Amino acid sequence: MSIADQIGKRVQAVRESRDLSRKDLSARCRLPPRLSESFLSQLENDPKTNITFRRLENLTVALGVSLTDLVNEQISVQQLVSVVNLEAFCLENEISAAEKARLRSDVDAGTALFDSVENWASHYNTVTRHAARGAVTQMPRVAEAPGTYSTRKLPAPSRRNRPRKR
Repeated sequence: MSIADQIGKRVQAVRESRDLSRKDLSARCRLPPRLSESFLSQLENDPKTNITFRRLENLTVALGVSLTDLVNEQISVQQLVSVVNLEAFCLENEISAAEKARLRSDVDAGTALFDSVENWASHYNTVTRHAARGAVTQMPRVAEAPGTYSTRKLPAPSRRNRPRKR
């Protein structure tokens, strides 16, 4: 089955993960041409439904997913849903681009696949707590490492190098 035949199922999976009805999705499609509920139903249920690039672009904007992710055959439907929810989570919580990229790499590796924003939030909180705890336990203990810091007395500045008093 080609990706063209799978577009409807992928759109349906993303729509349902975002708790959107076809009517809600239709209302979110603001770019012309507008997508009707009946067209969305046909797209989701008939794999032979043709869709224009403009309509596909309109769908991606309304769903909050990139066109690349939606049509990428190497990304499973579960990964696609996870990516969409990750994007929403990062947007809602102002997650940095670096953190978002790290989380996205977990999705690409298949180690973090979540079907809701709430699950991403729970995962993120768990990961950051463990990372913070690990950073504290990995700090060097100065008392156990003699000679880690050396103190040496700096020479007194000569008369030539002293700042002038005004």
